[in-house]
This record gives sequence, C-alpha cells and structure tokens, in this order.
Amino acid sequence: MLTLLLLLLTLAQPSHSLLYQVTINVNNTLYTYDYNFSILYQNTTNIVFNLTITGNNFYQLKTYTVNTTNPYPLPINYNAFNTSKISFIKNTIINGKSAEIYSGYFDALGKYTIPVTIYFINGTLYSLNGTKNNINVVITQEQQPITTIPPISQDLETYFPLILFGIILVVGVIILIKVGKI
Repeated sequence: MLTLLLLLLTLAQPSHSLLYQVTINVNNTLYTYDYNFSILYQNTTNIVFNLTITGNNFYQLKTYTVNTTNPYPLPINYNAFNTSKISFIKNTIINGKSAEIYSGYFDALGKYTIPVTIYFINGTLYSLNGTKNNINVVITQEQQPITTIPPISQDLETYFPLILFGIILVVGVIILIKVGKI
C-alpha cells in the first residue's frame, strides 16, 4: 500500500507556473491580460509549457517546446515575453532580493513599440514598465503560483516510477510465495 502511495505521489507532481498581469493603457483605454506559463515537462535540453492568455474578451492557449538555453517566450533566463533588444543596466535589491535591471522594447497590442525597464529576480521576470506617447505598459508577477498536474509524456523518464512499482510488486509476491503466505 505504501508503494502505491509513493507511486501516485511521484506521478502527480505539480508543474511550475508563472502568472503575470499585463496592463496596457492607450490614451486612457485599459487593456488587461493574464499570462499563465505552465511548465509541463523539462529535461536538460527542452522545456514544454502551455501559455494561456486571458482578458478583455480574449482567450488564447498555445503549447511551446523551447530550448533551455533560449526559452523565449518563457520569462526565465533573462527573457521577457513580447520584448526585444534587451540589455543589462545594473544590479539592484528588490524586496530584500538581489535583482537585475534591463532595458528593452515591448510590443504592445501588435502595433506599439514601447521602451521599457525590465526587472529580473534570479533570472525570472519580476516586473516590466514603460511609457511612450500616452501609451503605458506595466507587467507584474503574481505572487500566488498556480500548480497543475502535467499530462503524462511518452518519455521513458515518465514511466520509470511505474516500472519501479512493478518490480517492487513482483519481488514482494515472490517473497510472499517463498515464505508460504500465498
């Protein structure tokens, strides 16, 4: 029974999610969106994640497979979604944590390019803000992470706990037969 419980706990590990609120103000017209990056699977070379964007009567779900060295649009490793020409400015402290400040350009609503200041903590996007010609963009990381159960992948790594459970079960049955309990 304990083995079955351990197997279920191993298979039901929650994936990591990053949730951001994006607010774009164009001449006092507000556009708000939630970006939810749910990492489904990660190995040494690839990351598979879902990006769900909701807001203003808009819903979009896309699945990405990206290289770990260049995970764009995933906001890790000093990447920020919808941004370009990111360059380092300086190190700083935010809420007692070591952080880095970068500059870049944000593509707002597919038609406005806004110069922005980008803040990263441990290489993960923390916040972004910028203004140009009465157009303002603010991105903040939500502090309540969402956990989801990832779908089962077809990789051998996914089946390892099940294989281990099978081996333990067979060995247990053999021991019970030899002891005379079965």
